[in-house]
Amino acid sequence: MINIKRLIDLILQSLDLASPGRLIDITDLNNIDPTIDISDILLVYITRLNLNFEISTRWQGLDDEWLDERLNIMQRFLVPSLKLQHDQNFTWLVLVHPDTPDKILDKIRVVPQSRIIKTNADISNRESISRLCVDYLVMNYNSKRLITARIDSDDAIHPKYGSILKKFGSICKDTKNGIFADFPNGSFFNLRTNKGYIRQSSSKSCGISRIEDLNLDAKTIFCVQHIHVSRQKNCFSIDSEEPMWVQTMHDSHINRPRKKLPHIRRQEGNDSDTKIIMVVYPYLTGFHSE
Repeated sequence: MINIKRLIDLILQSLDLASPGRLIDITDLNNIDPTIDISDILLVYITRLNLNFEISTRWQGLDDEWLDERLNIMQRFLVPSLKLQHDQNFTWLVLVHPDTPDKILDKIRVVPQSRIIKTNADISNRESISRLCVDYLVMNYNSKRLITARIDSDDAIHPKYGSILKKFGSICKDTKNGIFADFPNGSFFNLRTNKGYIRQSSSKSCGISRIEDLNLDAKTIFCVQHIHVSRQKNCFSIDSEEPMWVQTMHDSHINRPRKKLPHIRRQEGNDSDTKIIMVVYPYLTGFHSE
């Protein structure tokens, strides 16, 4: 018999220590008393769809072909993963260029929790994006605690992603200065081969989140570059048996120079990992087991 009170006390003590890379087993969070109040936690997924990218000479954010391709990927991966979340009490903030066509916005609005923000902010300006999101959230919500997660339009997340984050957020004693969470166990899915592979990879953009108080001083997950999140002294890794996220590999990734993303050209996926991924993410089409 699990002593729930003792378990919570142990986790709370570990959060006070906040040592780098502290590992929390996801089963501990699954066993936490379900009556713990999470109603005052605002969970927000933030997606930057087609924002300006000033340093790129190939920005295609308003190109019809690019938008159609990206929207197709988003509808195949991200949207189903949001609709299948066990905890449907979340907000999906989608940041778009002001000139984004209505036909694109209408397809985003099929997700009831979606909130569209039009902005000229550059996608690389993390401070501006954080400020924009915080101002909107403070104006429209009165929750005490905020969890923000960065989910790109070509990502997918585990059905328990949000519920696990809320349980973790509910037992954090002091979030005044912010706490980071990282799901290191994830997967990649190659759209050329329709196969995937599982990989332990800390600080992946769709595996990280930030828990903090909801006020004008909040900073959101964009306050730190995603590749540096796992190095923060207030970051906790949440271990899991199943991959908690999927990053798709499509032409705009695969065609990048090898030196930038060597694992993408090297890993075309394999049948054994793909079968495991398909159990968690059955809406990934194209793979057929024999």
